[in-house]
Amino acid sequence: MRDKFHDQMSEEIDGISKDQLLNMAIPFHDLGKFTERRLKREEDGSLSASFKKHEAASGRIIRTPEFSGMLKQLYGLTDAQIEYIARCAELHYELGIVRDEAKESDMGYTLAFAQSDTFRERAKQLMTQHQDFQLEVGVLFLADSFAKTDIRIEGNSDEQIETQDSSIQDVLRERGLNPKLIKAVKQLPVNRAIAETYLKVWAETR
Repeated sequence: MRDKFHDQMSEEIDGISKDQLLNMAIPFHDLGKFTERRLKREEDGSLSASFKKHEAASGRIIRTPEFSGMLKQLYGLTDAQIEYIARCAELHYELGIVRDEAKESDMGYTLAFAQSDTFRERAKQLMTQHQDFQLEVGVLFLADSFAKTDIRIEGNSDEQIETQDSSIQDVLRERGLNPKLIKAVKQLPVNRAIAETYLKVWAETR
């Protein structure tokens, strides 16, 4: 798979490799959160934020004359290169949508789901929808997942993940972090398994 990945990401757009452009896209992929943030009052009185459709907004922002003009001026990027970056931004959450779907299913968003035929078929559907961005969808989801927290837990099964609540909470308290971050910490092993399965399916189709 490593060779297939290298071959794909070494392809160039106007003289710059997709790998380099994807790295440029990562800092911009969540720009849409600034415009799509919505606050909701929970039953306990706390506020929670929603960022639905922020990925599409990120793509729109990057394509605006103001933002694209800045990329041209600062980095000398071409229209085609900027379009690639915008596409990376607006497609970085495709596997996140699958995650949201799975949470509402009987199987849930679990390691079992990541290893299931159901997910493999869903991955193939995504690749059919985004023929020119199949690999990027998986890579961006993985990068986005690891960027949310540096707290790592080991979990070879969903049961093992569920037993680690107290130890995760201890780390969050020691570091003075928001206790709600526990969701991202517990979700990370599943996100990683989802990305790994997705990329394996991608490699099998090459």
